[in-house]
Amino acid sequence: ELTLAFRYDRETPMDKTQGRSETFTELQPKASFAYRFDEGLLGYVTVGKGFRAGGFNNVAPGSNFQPGFDAESLVSYEVGMKGNTADGRVRAAASLFYIDYDDQQYFLFDQTGTQANINVGKSEISGGELELNLAPSDRLQIDIGLGFTDSEITEYEDIPGVLVPASEIMGRKVPGAPVWSLNLALEHTKALSSTLDLVSRLDFEHRDKTYWTLDNVDTQSAYDLTNLSFAIQAERWAARAFVNNLFDEEYIEWFFAARFIGLPADIAWPSRPRQVGLELSLNF
Repeated sequence: ELTLAFRYDRETPMDKTQGRSETFTELQPKASFAYRFDEGLLGYVTVGKGFRAGGFNNVAPGSNFQPGFDAESLVSYEVGMKGNTADGRVRAAASLFYIDYDDQQYFLFDQTGTQANINVGKSEISGGELELNLAPSDRLQIDIGLGFTDSEITEYEDIPGVLVPASEIMGRKVPGAPVWSLNLALEHTKALSSTLDLVSRLDFEHRDKTYWTLDNVDTQSAYDLTNLSFAIQAERWAARAFVNNLFDEEYIEWFFAARFIGLPADIAWPSRPRQVGLELSLNF
């Protein structure tokens, strides 16, 4: 099976405070070839282009950053296999990917505290994913996922306002994604009556080391998250009690290093603490 797709974007962001605008256009083709080796095994290859429009930085007086930033684009390559057993109780998928980025947008603050975007000339991201879905019985579902990501900044030039030189950024990893990630979900359904089910679910996620900054100096250490929930479900309604971040894990969700633009202190967003709640839903 061969699938071809074409998408055309035309975006005109406007900065009304400065009375300026710019139009960004991009044609984004995509091609996918899939081959079914037998009834339960499918292989595929996909190549596609992606695009995000540029925009404007509303920099304050005294900022060294450029007033605008360019569009980013990428070409993504993926190859994978999907399979399942005849009775559908075991399903598996494996894939490898490679992404070639041009002018990837990266978020910063300038020395006046204004938000700004810059462009990283060229970068490459590669990795793989493995998924396994098991149904040992009609009442039990097990989902396992494993991911790996590697990356490199291959082109970068000194940018006005960024104090860290290009020599300390070239060849480093693209920040923002954990190197390894592992997901595990267990869901069990127990019949309470002919019309009510008790659904118990446990979600576990391991996030490996994450690089926060372009020079890879600042990192988030590996951490684990666990969510637990119990739900009573009927045909048209459900009541669900949940605990997110069961063990009250503390980590950083987002980080910005002061040395990049000379701020007196780093800026970080802390994680959410343990959350306990109740959800009620009704299907019409």
